[in-house]
Amino acid sequence: MNTNTNQCAICGHHTNNHTCNQCQTNLDTTLVNIADLYSQLPAEFEPGRASGERITHAFQASMPIRVDPLDLSLPVPSGKARTAAVHDDYGDQTGHIPVAIELDMWVRDWREYRSRKECQPQPVVSTLISWLRNRIDWAVTDYPAVGEFAVAMQQVRSTLRLVLGQTKPRDEVLSTPCRECNLLTLLRPVGDERVYCANEDCGLILTADEYQRWVGLLAAKMRKSA
Repeated sequence: MNTNTNQCAICGHHTNNHTCNQCQTNLDTTLVNIADLYSQLPAEFEPGRASGERITHAFQASMPIRVDPLDLSLPVPSGKARTAAVHDDYGDQTGHIPVAIELDMWVRDWREYRSRKECQPQPVVSTLISWLRNRIDWAVTDYPAVGEFAVAMQQVRSTLRLVLGQTKPRDEVLSTPCRECNLLTLLRPVGDERVYCANEDCGLILTADEYQRWVGLLAAKMRKSA
């Protein structure tokens, strides 16, 4: 009998595979949730429609549309950086990364890693989600960054729920292990870009840039080991 076990790349629990069965199911459900929540955004453009976070700039009262739903609904730009969040003319109101851009980035990474000469799907949220869902079986088995993908999709879903007024802001629990103690105890408090380790014996604090570098290092190690 084979007694070899690994850690699930998403939740860290022991499993005989790259990811556990529950996380595979949860990942598909998350993508379905994103598609449903995204379809609700147009109804929330009008000011006062939802209880999500509002823009606080002085010209807020004159704006005929809610900024947060608009940010999330923007299409993938042509010939521009796909990682940039939306900001106003003053440069001091950073918005959410549009859902289509986030999904498009991941689709491109999957295509590159799969190396099967697949055509890039149209940068439409429903199309991108269908493309990803059709390849989940591959991702949970062979994609080394599936853990980071799962976290990113959970964040997209949480942002949509927040903007739609379905949830209240709360600290973000991260699935990345701590750089110092290696425990899954990292969190990002509401309104704070820094990442903290909740382990009292560690107390690590990372800036946003430091955390991104740490995530990138882990992803690189996973790619190399794969």
